[in-house]
Amino acid sequence: MCIALLVAAQVLSASLSDARAQTREYSTQHRPAEVEYVLRTSGPFTVIYQRGYDQAARQAASELHAERLATDSLISSPVQGRDLRLPVVLNAFNDRSNGYVRPFPFRTEIELPTLQSPDLIGGFETWTGIVGPHELVHAMHGDLQAPFGVGRVLGWMGNDLERTLNLSVPSGWVEGVAVYRESRIVPGGGRLNAPRFTMRYRAAMESEDPWSLAQMLERPAFTQPFDRFYVGGAHAFTMLALEDTPASEDVFPRTAGFFNRFPFLGFGVALWHGTGERPGTIRDRLRRQAHETRRVRAADRSAPTTVGSAAGLSHRRPYWLDSNYVIATARGYNLRRGLYRIDVRTGERERIAAQAVANDTEYTLAPDSSRVWTTRFVPDTFSSIQERVEVQPVSLDDGQRGARTERKRVRTPVEMPDGRLFAVRNDGPTTHIVERTAGGRFVQRTAYTNVRVLHMSASPSANVIAVLANVGGDHRIYRFEPGTDDDPSSFVLEPWFALPGLRLYDVSWGPDGRYMLVSAAAPSSSPTFPGQPPTAAETPNVYVLDTEKGVVTRQTDARYGAFEAALSPDRSTLAYIRYRHERYDLVVSDFDPTIPTVSADSVEHGTEMWTGPALLRTESEVPDIPWSEARPYRPRRHLAPRVLYPVVRDIDDASDIDDLSAGDASPVGWGLGIQGTDPLQTWSYGAEAWVQDASLWSEASIQYAGIIPRPSLNLFRRPTLLGPCARLEEEGAGLGLDAPVTFASNVYQSVGRFGLDIEWRRTRLVRDDQAESRVQRATLEPSATIGYRLQQNPRDLIPNSGLLFSGVSTHDVWTDGADQQGVLGLVSAFVPLLSRWNTGIRLGAGIVSQRRGTEFGLGTFLPRGNEDFSLPSGTFVRWKGEILQPLAFVDDGLVTVPVYLKAVYAYGFGSTVTRASNVFGRGPRVSAIGAGLGARIRLFSVADLDLRLGLAYDVEERGVTVVYR
Repeated sequence: MCIALLVAAQVLSASLSDARAQTREYSTQHRPAEVEYVLRTSGPFTVIYQRGYDQAARQAASELHAERLATDSLISSPVQGRDLRLPVVLNAFNDRSNGYVRPFPFRTEIELPTLQSPDLIGGFETWTGIVGPHELVHAMHGDLQAPFGVGRVLGWMGNDLERTLNLSVPSGWVEGVAVYRESRIVPGGGRLNAPRFTMRYRAAMESEDPWSLAQMLERPAFTQPFDRFYVGGAHAFTMLALEDTPASEDVFPRTAGFFNRFPFLGFGVALWHGTGERPGTIRDRLRRQAHETRRVRAADRSAPTTVGSAAGLSHRRPYWLDSNYVIATARGYNLRRGLYRIDVRTGERERIAAQAVANDTEYTLAPDSSRVWTTRFVPDTFSSIQERVEVQPVSLDDGQRGARTERKRVRTPVEMPDGRLFAVRNDGPTTHIVERTAGGRFVQRTAYTNVRVLHMSASPSANVIAVLANVGGDHRIYRFEPGTDDDPSSFVLEPWFALPGLRLYDVSWGPDGRYMLVSAAAPSSSPTFPGQPPTAAETPNVYVLDTEKGVVTRQTDARYGAFEAALSPDRSTLAYIRYRHERYDLVVSDFDPTIPTVSADSVEHGTEMWTGPALLRTESEVPDIPWSEARPYRPRRHLAPRVLYPVVRDIDDASDIDDLSAGDASPVGWGLGIQGTDPLQTWSYGAEAWVQDASLWSEASIQYAGIIPRPSLNLFRRPTLLGPCARLEEEGAGLGLDAPVTFASNVYQSVGRFGLDIEWRRTRLVRDDQAESRVQRATLEPSATIGYRLQQNPRDLIPNSGLLFSGVSTHDVWTDGADQQGVLGLVSAFVPLLSRWNTGIRLGAGIVSQRRGTEFGLGTFLPRGNEDFSLPSGTFVRWKGEILQPLAFVDDGLVTVPVYLKAVYAYGFGSTVTRASNVFGRGPRVSAIGAGLGARIRLFSVADLDLRLGLAYDVEERGVTVVYR
């Protein structure tokens, strides 16, 4: 136990101590400058939200209060959590609609714009009603505190450290319990009751290669579905929580408490303790239950004709262009994401445009089939936590993109036959239908307070839009027949079509507006036990409404799911998406409007028998909760230290000082450090002080994210070398400016990061307590990293196209000693020559110019095997080539032994360094070629490693060296 605590303290000190950036753990976050936050307290919750969203903030707080006791019962007993004090940050500026918990600093942040996906929000009246309780599970999980053990020791240094430890378990365990809890709030709500969520688990476990327990719990790196840890973790935890054994009642707190005490044993041992079963036994039971389910449902079903199918290949939302071709979005393990024209007879595809589409589904075909209107997320130039959803047209003739909306934050565009364009705009937790005016503005046309529009489709033959909306948790289709500005009251939603008991996922029209196509499935009334086979109604399938006859037919009988259907121009063929394990197939089948119809008792068509919730135009009342007066959020009021930790300092190598040797005996320094930030991470700071060689040393830094570039101030007084009779010490101050920038993001990424460090430093060599030499210098160090049109498919180990440049230079603008100047620049070009095999090819060049030797750390500049070679002053050029070839994408591991192997690959390299004057001559060079094997692994669920072992041949010396990293 003492050894483990010593190791934990050493690792902690190493991670929190950084001589150049004291605020590395508590980083800052730049938020949009126009956003103003206010703060209210509500019992244990400190709600920090954007001004103007009082109703949404109170609603979210009410939902958290309602779920607190049930969540505490699931998470905490018998291990006790702290007296919960949770900052809840609500923002309305990011359209990604996400929620998360951060332990550094401890808070949950929820994005108010409502999620469009019907998979997640079905059954819930509000978006915050599901995301808030889900994140509350994570927060209470992080806040667990066992009576003794490693976690308690970390808690003494800072509660955020213990929270980090608690959440550093496999992602599937963290998310699995949260999905389980969210699925027990309302009947049929939550992902465990969502057919399009559970279908992926059934497809995987009924396949020839069912998931292992490690695959259910660990986040996949190269294998679909990429949210496997949500799917597998939720079902695995559900089995453990619902089985009829005494251990099932407290399986989570027993497991979490053991891990809190003894994390060095790994999560697998904690799970064994919490369940009383070996992880292998749990895996076998899950597989056995899936096998029994498969045997129950083994009867063949009618098979459509597969147009496109491959492992990792996802097609979404097809539209017919003519009787032989459809357009669909597609992406794959080795396929660039975009819009593709696909021949349904041969399966051949041609890329129209490398275009990002939100959720791969939010785009619509114009009435004349000349273009599509796409929705995509556009990141903010300077804020990494803001992405706006915008609309952009793409021509189908040449793939050219039209003008994109700017700061309109609209999605799901539909063009009417008369040319009018309608879309959906988020307004916090609700949505409104808007219309584009001649000037490019979007004017609001509906004003309901309980409507969340999921999808829209315009009839090709009438001035009417089918609007699929979530109202009160129910999914129904409403009729929207746009009026005119002269009569604003004509813009209303009218009840139109529903399949009571079924959840609708999408809507489209046949070619003449007679047939309306939807996909639908029945949610479970309670979380599905993994061994329980679903009914046929719980599988998503395609239904068609004949609007003339008012009858509904079910056109598919899919094992795992059929959706996003389109009817061919001659009304003879359906194209739709069928889910199978690890892929979304594009398939076609005959359309038969005469097959047995769905019972009229199961259909609501029109307003006469409508049972859907009323559409509201006023805000609903929020239950009474503690709710303090609002006050402006002031970061300085929340800057109390969050971590107090031990500092263990050794000495940096300064081997260029001839008078001393880095090998001289150097006493270790001991001291304390503190760090802190406010909940919004506007300010962050850190300071360390330690005693070494009978002297007190210190470092401190502070950073501010309220402006761009982000400024930081650093102060330091530290030793760099200690010997028996002398020491080398530095003191000084530095001002840093940092600006991360996103230039473009649409399949191809163009990003940059620019920095400028201004430092004054005084270096002293002290012998026998008397200063013998002193050098002062003021230095400028600009740096830049720029990536231009980088693109990487899911199984590429490095980008397959684009350029990457990085450069740094250091200049003494004033010094009373020897002037130091240096420039280092590197550029890499990624070549897509063999990208169909996920082969990565990188060609690089670099230059270094230094007035004195060893101005920079040049280990990565020099050829492999020659990293210890010392470059003298002068200008040098490097040429480099590298190739990486994946051999196996394992994406599997062990639970008891916390090792997860992601991929194994072979690599080859070659590089040469010479003076710039000898680039085309025969002057001295340092060159190496070689090859080896590499592996990407994950240790203890949190540490990602890229390990390589190979041989490097020194061309000039004609020797072979073993190289590794």
